[in-house]
Amino acid sequence: MPNSLVHFGVQGLVGQSIFPRVDVRWILLGCLIPDVPWIVQRIVRVAFPFLDLYDLRLYAIVQAAWFECLILCGVFAFLSKAPGQVFCILSLNSLIHLLIDAVQVKWANGVHVLAPFSWSLVNVGWFWPESVVNYVLTTLGLGWVLWFMWTKFPSTILIKKPSWASLGGAFGLLFIYLISPVFFLQGPLIADNHFVETLRNVNHRPGKPIEFDRIPYIKGKDQDHVRTWANESLGVSGLRSSHSGLVSIQGRFEDSKTVTIRQIHEHSRWFRDGASMLGISLFLAMWIIPFMKNWKRR
Repeated sequence: MPNSLVHFGVQGLVGQSIFPRVDVRWILLGCLIPDVPWIVQRIVRVAFPFLDLYDLRLYAIVQAAWFECLILCGVFAFLSKAPGQVFCILSLNSLIHLLIDAVQVKWANGVHVLAPFSWSLVNVGWFWPESVVNYVLTTLGLGWVLWFMWTKFPSTILIKKPSWASLGGAFGLLFIYLISPVFFLQGPLIADNHFVETLRNVNHRPGKPIEFDRIPYIKGKDQDHVRTWANESLGVSGLRSSHSGLVSIQGRFEDSKTVTIRQIHEHSRWFRDGASMLGISLFLAMWIIPFMKNWKRR
């Protein structure tokens, strides 16, 4: 997926032109909703290392689908001052986020727009994260966010004083958002999204195609290895990287523990994650600072 600054730049400008009177913070929140499952997954992996990483992956895949994003949009809409309008803004920006994700090259990855009716991953794959297009869009996003913060830094609180009805609706939808993915895990498993089914059935791996998106490549003395998102070390043959780093690969299982690499792409370790962290930090500042100022006045 492109970093958060890319989404802020593209969707912020588009959103402002479509909804000129809407607070930009709602537009930016819509940019982040599809990424919530992947952010939470990282935290859960550290906090609960005993969890089955294949099931956790399937859970995040389901929760990142657009139909699940709509549930989370409803949670925030219930807490807003204009629920109908906010739900439309968040839903539209969640969809645009997924469509933008689909145009970036992501082997073994993609987005779900038609789930739960179809679990086929959508990925057009026009450019890599390290392409000139991505660098330009990241710069555009950073410049736009900084300009907005400098000229129109928000001072109002968007969350209304909740009623029992709005709290009940928000917590009800949040419960559905957290529980409902469990009932759809078979969809992405059968479709072999992210090659979960292939990886899980170790004895049936030999001869099967395999792809990985952004995993560690470890240069060794005798043999190189990659570490999967399920924290498994696999030996590699075929094409190699000249150094350790972060890579995407396409290949085939030579045996249950060795992958013959047929295509490999080296990624920057810092660019995407660094740009995303910066974007999220600026977003949080726009939401938290008005709360702090209001609390101090009281």
